[in-house]
Amino acid sequence: MPQGFNLILDPDVTTFRRVKIATPSAGTCVLAGTPVDQSHTASASVDVVVSTASSVTSAIYGVTKETIYAGQTSVLIAVITPRQFWSCEVSTSATTATGSASTSYNNLRSVLGYEPVTVGTTAIPAGDLQYLSNGVNTVPAGTTANLTTIYNATTDVTGTTGLFEQLGIVSTAISTTRIVGRFLVEHAA
Repeated sequence: MPQGFNLILDPDVTTFRRVKIATPSAGTCVLAGTPVDQSHTASASVDVVVSTASSVTSAIYGVTKETIYAGQTSVLIAVITPRQFWSCEVSTSATTATGSASTSYNNLRSVLGYEPVTVGTTAIPAGDLQYLSNGVNTVPAGTTANLTTIYNATTDVTGTTGLFEQLGIVSTAISTTRIVGRFLVEHAA
């Protein structure tokens, strides 16, 4: 089951905000655990956009705490701070979650990656994802989404797109594909 980014430690009080987001198109959803950037388009209807491999340290803003489906225009996020520790899937490809967590990547900065997933497959069994909209609803089978990962390209990404620093790995008794790290919020390259 995809997990995206999970907050595992915040030495401060975590700030949560409900923000406006562009509504997902029909047949798609934005998964809980998806990083988002501040939108700088001067739109009155959009505060954040889903982060991508091109996201930069000065724009990264939060991580979604709920799954939203087509037609929804807001999402609850945990605001990212430099003191928080997050876990996430690691990838050796920009568009798959095929990788093994390795301490050889500790202290390296990486860009975001993603893996396309579809509800009703082994990645997301039907009935496992729900969203809130006039009650609790099940995300329909066939709905697509992107599971956000960290793309470790074996080198330190020194530019502003190197927005996540790996600090360690999750115990292999729990997962062989999850790492622990921190977002480099407004970190200069």
